[in-house]
Amino acid sequence: MNDTPVSHAESISAMYDQSTAFFLEALGGSIHYGYWPDGPDNGSMVEASRRMTALMIEKLGVTAGQSVLDIGCGAGRPAVELAMATDARVTGVTISPEQVRVATELAAREGLAGTVRFQRADAIDLPFAGRSFDGAWLFESLLHMPDPEHVLRQTARVLRPGARVVISNVVLRGPLSPADEELLATFGELVRAPSIVPLAAYPELLARSGLTLRESLDISEHSVRGTYESCRDAAEKLLQTVDGGAADPAVVDLLKRTRDVAVRFTGGTRIGYAVLVATKA
Repeated sequence: MNDTPVSHAESISAMYDQSTAFFLEALGGSIHYGYWPDGPDNGSMVEASRRMTALMIEKLGVTAGQSVLDIGCGAGRPAVELAMATDARVTGVTISPEQVRVATELAAREGLAGTVRFQRADAIDLPFAGRSFDGAWLFESLLHMPDPEHVLRQTARVLRPGARVVISNVVLRGPLSPADEELLATFGELVRAPSIVPLAAYPELLARSGLTLRESLDISEHSVRGTYESCRDAAEKLLQTVDGGAADPAVVDLLKRTRDVAVRFTGGTRIGYAVLVATKA
């Protein structure tokens, strides 16, 4: 392992150790986009977050007793909801010790400590034997990976033949304008996202990784605006209470940059959001 991915992993870990509480507040109790099938004016961020998780659960299609790997599990809410909906056994991995702590406490509160477990691990070197899982998802985590193909190969390695993997991710929907190129660079720096993949590139990317694309859903029109309106409002609310006070300057800076990026996303962009379903041969 070279120094670059280790340094990047440490950067992601530090970011989420610092920002998990804010993103949980801004994004409705989970750390992922929301889903408004009837438009972003219908329903709260909490409701939209749960709908996104429900969509992922539907696409994964696991049943009671099967084992699922949640790669980049965040604060654990999607894994817990997956277990509650399907009675599957879920293992969540994250690079952030803070997220492991928060997720483990959540599973215990929900009475799922024996069914859902969380551990610190890096997706570039998953600590599991081959063919260990009946399904996996990367719920808005692949964007953090410097080498998406390597991570997808790791995912395929630990899946049993025929297993399904579901990916939700920020995607490029076509050629970007100069303004979108600048926004992409700013967003990538803010959330440690070095590899936003064009939606059109996924079939080949998955094939090289030992996976076959089965379904591709561009849900940008039902996800992006509402999600960033919620982030904008949450950041602005917190800034009104901490800016100019005794708050950590790094936290204030994070909130200001999050607000500014969110404002730009709400104005329209070709940086979108998609859900993809693939299977292992």
